Amino acid sequence: MASTISFLPEKHFLCSLCRDIFTSPVTIPCGHSFCLSCLCQYWTRHQSKYCPHCRRLFSDRPDLSVNHILAEVSDNYRKTRPEKTPDEELVINVELMIQERLQKIERLKYALELQKNSYLREVRESQKVFSALVHAMEKNHKAVVDAIEGRQREEEKKVETLVKEIEQEIQTLKKETPEPDPQVPGNSERGGDDTEQVTVTIVPTMSPSEMKDWSRVTIETDPCVGVTRRALADVMEKIKVDVNRLSKSELKRIEKYAAEDRATQCHIIKHYRTMITMGTSVPSAR
Repeated sequence: MASTISFLPEKHFLCSLCRDIFTSPVTIPCGHSFCLSCLCQYWTRHQSKYCPHCRRLFSDRPDLSVNHILAEVSDNYRKTRPEKTPDEELVINVELMIQERLQKIERLKYALELQKNSYLREVRESQKVFSALVHAMEKNHKAVVDAIEGRQREEEKKVETLVKEIEQEIQTLKKETPEPDPQVPGNSERGGDDTEQVTVTIVPTMSPSEMKDWSRVTIETDPCVGVTRRALADVMEKIKVDVNRLSKSELKRIEKYAAEDRATQCHIIKHYRTMITMGTSVPSAR
């Protein structure tokens, strides 16, 4: 059996993800096989549940179990595979380079789809945030206008009350002011020595102490100082909260992408080390 296996094309024993002989191979429902670790890392990195080779999408991520027959055959092939001539090595390397570039095209297309989703998500998020911000600004502006108009009505009512009080005191003062009596003859109508002095006595109804000291009554001419600033500060506080929320969300996404990149780099380094250990030519870097 080992001699028969050695004559089979090597592509039958290669994982299309790491381009190396299968290690703990698994076969998914579409019939394609991959290294267990390669497929798990691929699905985790792309957060997907489709075949990396044929792109068949599964409703649920398949349960993975090692294909022991394929694992045994792959191990036997690894032990008995014939030595390759330089020309064969060149052909294999060229095929690997072609496959890597084809996979790169697929990854670029897939990345473009992810970008489209990202663009749409950002547009929706910006619409949500700015709509809420505009609503908050309109609400705060209405509150500012209502507060200013309410303060204006209060001040107008206050001034109106003060004016009425002053007018009442004026009327009171007028009543207490003596007026000349036309029936009482003046000094000019009487003889020099026969003049008779007439005294008019007024009894005031309100003493000066009962009257208000209007010199101490003032009206604030600019009562709305700071109203707009305080309302704007409330809006700025809301903006600050939204910025912090978005920053935390972006940080989580950046950390996620960084972790995925590290996993990819570790996988590539491991693959290259395996190829060097087994004496296989290292393909061009992606």
